[in-house]
Parts: sequence; structure tokens; C-alpha cells
Amino acid sequence: QLVHECACHGIDRIFLAVLFGGQEFVTFEFNISQAQKDELVQKMAKLWAFCKTDTLPPAESIEQTKLIYPTSNEDALVATQQIEIAVAQLKQYKASIKALEDQAEAVEVAIRNAMGERGSITTYSGETLVTWRTSKTSKRFSTDLFKQAMPDIYEKFVIEQPGSRRFLVK
Repeated sequence: QLVHECACHGIDRIFLAVLFGGQEFVTFEFNISQAQKDELVQKMAKLWAFCKTDTLPPAESIEQTKLIYPTSNEDALVATQQIEIAVAQLKQYKASIKALEDQAEAVEVAIRNAMGERGSITTYSGETLVTWRTSKTSKRFSTDLFKQAMPDIYEKFVIEQPGSRRFLVK
């Protein structure tokens, strides 16, 4: 917002005034470079171009893809060479992650075996390296028991959820 104010008013220095706890008034000085203002203007130009054409910008995260594309159709996209390379890279990354997860699990199992029933591992100086403690007991609602005990009432509260999309690399 500070960069926006500087870009709109053609200034390089701006002050942010804050009242902490309703009692302490503090100001912070910011010097905004022309490069920062230019970068903001470029980002806003891209955003407004999407607004003007009534299109969504491309997703930048997996969560955004879930929001933008919540359902699928039966059409298939024919892969370009670039997409084939990207899929091959993704397969390689996922295999590497799996291998690292397997290695990490083996090390964790060794540490847990060393701990046995003990709740923590500490250094000679007393620094805690690992804890593995029993958590407090908790209560949760068992839908299976409820369904067995009162199937007619259970059915009144069952709602249909739309399916989610699953991303599977083949």
C-alpha cells in the first residue's frame, strides 16, 4: 500500500503512522525506489488486463488450481513436448521425494527404537533433541456407532458432497 501511494502521488518517501494500544504513537519512514514503483505498476497492469478481459490469471499454487478448476469434464488435452517434459520432471521429483521420505522413515524408526518408552532424547548439556510423548486422550464422535444405533436419524443428516478432483501422475 505504501508503494501504491508513492506511485500514485509521484513521491519517494512516505511515513507510516501507528498508534499502539491507543497510547503510543510511532511513525516509520520508508524510502520507495523507482524500481519498486515500476514493479507495482507492472503487476497492476497485468491484473487489470485480466479484469478487463474477464479472465482469471493462471493459478500460482495447487490450492488456487482447486479453486479455479473444481470440476473436470471428459475431454483430454493432447500433451505438447513441453508438457511431456514437465510430467517427466514431476515423476522424477515425486520419486526423489518418496526415496527421501523412505530414508527419513528408516532413520525415525531407528530413533524411536532407541527411545523405546522414553519420552525424549536430550544432549549431555540438557538440550532436547526429540520428544515422543503420549498425548492427552480425546473424545470424538463415531459416525459408525451412531449409524448402527439410530440408522433412521443418521440418514436424515447424510448429505451428498460433490467429488473432488484427484491429480494422478501415470
